[in-house]
Amino acid sequence: MFNLFKMLKLSSLALCAILLYGCGGGGDSTSPGSALLTCTLPQIPNPTNTACIDPPPFSCPKGQFPNDTNDGCRVGKDPNAPAPVVTAGPDQAVLFYKRPQDGAYEGFRLHTWNNETCDAYQPSSIAPSWDNGLQYNGIDPNYGAYWILNLKPGYAGTEGACGSFIIHIGTDDAGKDPALDMQMPLSQDDPDFARMNWVFSGNTNIYEFPIVSLGVSIQGAAAHWLTANTFVWNTPVADTAPVVKLFYSTDASLTVNNSDEIEGGSSIELTPVAADDSLAQLVPHLANAAVFSANFTAEQAKDMAKNQLALAAYNSDNELISASYVQVAKVLDDLYATGDNSALDAQLGVRYNGNDVSVAVWAPTARSVTLKLYNASKAVTATHNMTADATTGVWRYNGSRSALDRQFYRFEVEVYHPLTRKVEIVEATDPYSVNVSTNGRYSQFVDLNNADTKPEGWDSREVPVVANPTDIVIYEGHVRDFSIRDQSTPAAHRGKYLAFAEADSAPVRHLRKLAENGLTHFHVLPLNDQANINEDANRRINLTDTIGRLCQLNAQAPVCGVENANATIESVLQSYLPYESKAQELVQSMRAIDGFNWGYDPHHFIAVEGSYASNPEGIARIKEVRAMNKALNDLGLRVVLDVVYNHTSSSGLFDNSVFDKIVPGYYHRYSETTGNIERSTCCENTATEHKMFDKFIKDSLVILSRDFGFNDFRFDIM
Repeated sequence: MFNLFKMLKLSSLALCAILLYGCGGGGDSTSPGSALLTCTLPQIPNPTNTACIDPPPFSCPKGQFPNDTNDGCRVGKDPNAPAPVVTAGPDQAVLFYKRPQDGAYEGFRLHTWNNETCDAYQPSSIAPSWDNGLQYNGIDPNYGAYWILNLKPGYAGTEGACGSFIIHIGTDDAGKDPALDMQMPLSQDDPDFARMNWVFSGNTNIYEFPIVSLGVSIQGAAAHWLTANTFVWNTPVADTAPVVKLFYSTDASLTVNNSDEIEGGSSIELTPVAADDSLAQLVPHLANAAVFSANFTAEQAKDMAKNQLALAAYNSDNELISASYVQVAKVLDDLYATGDNSALDAQLGVRYNGNDVSVAVWAPTARSVTLKLYNASKAVTATHNMTADATTGVWRYNGSRSALDRQFYRFEVEVYHPLTRKVEIVEATDPYSVNVSTNGRYSQFVDLNNADTKPEGWDSREVPVVANPTDIVIYEGHVRDFSIRDQSTPAAHRGKYLAFAEADSAPVRHLRKLAENGLTHFHVLPLNDQANINEDANRRINLTDTIGRLCQLNAQAPVCGVENANATIESVLQSYLPYESKAQELVQSMRAIDGFNWGYDPHHFIAVEGSYASNPEGIARIKEVRAMNKALNDLGLRVVLDVVYNHTSSSGLFDNSVFDKIVPGYYHRYSETTGNIERSTCCENTATEHKMFDKFIKDSLVILSRDFGFNDFRFDIM
């Protein structure tokens, strides 16, 4: 065996030698190469390897520059930047504010103030009030509007020296640019630009050296898609740009590179056209915007509206000069809520028909919608792909009563969201929810015709009629406040819907007496599902609770470790002297966890508030609010419900957001220039001018009247 292995090894060596010889291995076929040129860094050989040259500049975003070794970027002084028209004198600061998108500074003011962190300004440089900010001192042709601010002597240059400021137009938060409180540094030691700072519209960075341009970015959302083939762009640049293109990206990857080129999508060129009267009627606030047309079929437009979109303007040299994201709310009305068999005719929410149950949601920009079912423990029990109707944009699922009834549910929606500029996968409750779980976290399938949802006598109730409107006499009340402190109401019903059905309680006797003397209407403050009351009674505090329980829920309360843990909150409040601040401090520590709220923070508009029910989980809130309305009708009073359709408590991707997760950018009113949520009402404004929100208002009023027993409505800020 040993000899056999030895022979095989020798044979292999011989074979290798033959192969090498056949491939030229028998002679040296290599030729001497050229010697590589050696260069001293940072230089590199030229393409012909004959000389050392400086490397091309490292590619950096506008506003940054190659570092000393040309292998990275730095923020710093641009040696080629033109000198500003003004510099800071002793004990002065200068703030520059540039709006590259339009160069329009009229109306912008500077709000300034001193505090413990930034105590910089002399009185002459502190804005008198929010609505009376400082007027800019001038406009630099390169750096925009500027303010010259007088500083306290000797303050600048000290450690951490800074000045607080907000640049804004108008008094609404939406007018802040950017929408933040900002601090300018005042400790710079540069001999040329100490106490000088530069900011750009829509950019939260503060630059300590002159910067002419940050390059073009896709900024704001001043472009609007109105009808299938009509766009407007609310910026002066669009009025004169030779070329305007629509960019679109399925995966939401549009970006501007360091060479001011838009990447991450495709584009089509739009055609400038003259505005007509119909556009002025549709969007009077955009009547002077530049108008452009495309050439889409309805199907192409519907597909396009699901993408990330931007309009881009180019000069005559085909250089990008401006870009804006596109808002699509109006075109959704045109594509889905116009003409016969539109979304306006669709039945949304849950529908029961014998043993069949359907659920439908309008989500025209969604890529997919999944119905997720949950049991009473909120564990997922099933998921079902919903089917889209391309004509209406409605997604629907049909199932059996046995599989769906009393189950909790949510919609899982895959959709592009304009606030994050990403394609998101989110879970949302149903805007048309007739019932929800504790704190509105889940919607619930409930047949409102089921006997166990009705108080005794519900189907035969009689609603009072007031023939002459001039005879109406209205009494305003609040569900919780009506009975929460009343000892004649059973403890379990205090602050609840069922307190109104306690015929012998003092509050009900009071109402009965008023009705006998001409009162016709009981106007109840909002009782739709609210966002800021914890419906879990174990997580909520009352005046009758002990200090110990308060401290379990809020260990930072000022009474913790100070007052007797077994004393009631009420008794401790009564022990304080009226001129002390202790009572206010104690009440403040309860504010986020007590049960008091007037109700003007809607989470869901149809499902009613659970903290007023005997149990926030299940159908108790439905049956008990019906009992309240019937009891008031039995007293001879019509029930007026205060409704708050002008805003919601949340938007975007936050937990309490509903509408804005399902059709982002549609149900809420976004600023026509920045794309930020408008909050003039106090909170997230709704877009009541959009057709499908108008439909929702009408649909929900019908449900509240027909199914919950409310007789009239009072509209908040409409």
